[in-house]
Amino acid sequence: MLRGVCVYMLLGVSVAMMAYARAAEEQRESPADAAGTLRVTALTFNIRYSTKSDGPNRWDLRRDLVRTLLLREMPDFVGLQEALPEQVAFVRESLPGYSVLVRSREVDSARGEAVPLFYREDRWQLDAESHGTFWLSETPDVPGSKSWQSSLPRVTTWGRFTQVDSGIVVWVYNTHFDHLSENARTESAKLMARHIAEHAKDDAVVVMGDMNAVSSSPALKTFLGGPLQLVDVYMAAHRQEREPGTFHGFTGKRDGSRIDFQLAGPARWLRVVDARVLYDHDGDRYASDHFPVLATMEWPVPKPAKPDSQ
Repeated sequence: MLRGVCVYMLLGVSVAMMAYARAAEEQRESPADAAGTLRVTALTFNIRYSTKSDGPNRWDLRRDLVRTLLLREMPDFVGLQEALPEQVAFVRESLPGYSVLVRSREVDSARGEAVPLFYREDRWQLDAESHGTFWLSETPDVPGSKSWQSSLPRVTTWGRFTQVDSGIVVWVYNTHFDHLSENARTESAKLMARHIAEHAKDDAVVVMGDMNAVSSSPALKTFLGGPLQLVDVYMAAHRQEREPGTFHGFTGKRDGSRIDFQLAGPARWLRVVDARVLYDHDGDRYASDHFPVLATMEWPVPKPAKPDSQ
């Protein structure tokens, strides 16, 4: 859903370009002691919750488009938003070789929307002690809680993953911010930023989700500025003045607002290889009312430490 973001549209272009310029300057070649690079692909996708009121755009008529898209790309990580239990089950069955972290935003974990985080089991091992879901509120551990004039409970699902071949750690966060309250979006970003700073330290980080905000908003500035200094992945990959729209309301128009983001860091070692908005459709039918965003990123792999001489 999209509400209350138009006020930022005139500022979006200039701020996004400045953010890109900073990100580009901060990207570095791999350190001299690197043994190589770790490539990570991630996809963020608001799949639109299942409701019969969508008529010709209802879930059962477009779910095969979602499955085809995911099977074609097979990214390391898939962050979905607005996923109801039946939709999570469908995607889980459609993606062999993936596991999923999921907990709905409601008090009853079996009901309501979630922001599931899928990951490839052949490439990533989940840290059994470092993963979960927290509520975007003043009481993040209380199921169903909300704050800051948020219209609905909102959550972030996260995990610490180790790449099975290199041993490199990547922290991945998937979220969906409130569609009405700017204050809720800003405070949600601050809460996430604190969590990332406290847990991820200097490890690689990927943040993705439907932010219901544009790049010039206070929420996005929280991630792109401050101590985190994450990189706006799409803008780092594309030197262009016009940002692509990601919300289109089942129209297929590509000039809407960019509210679906991937952010990553630490900026000093991150290299953005590519980022694309995917426009899959079958005639007049689209996979969702949002376009998904696929990104490819690289981090350096340290050389093994030399054994101490005897």
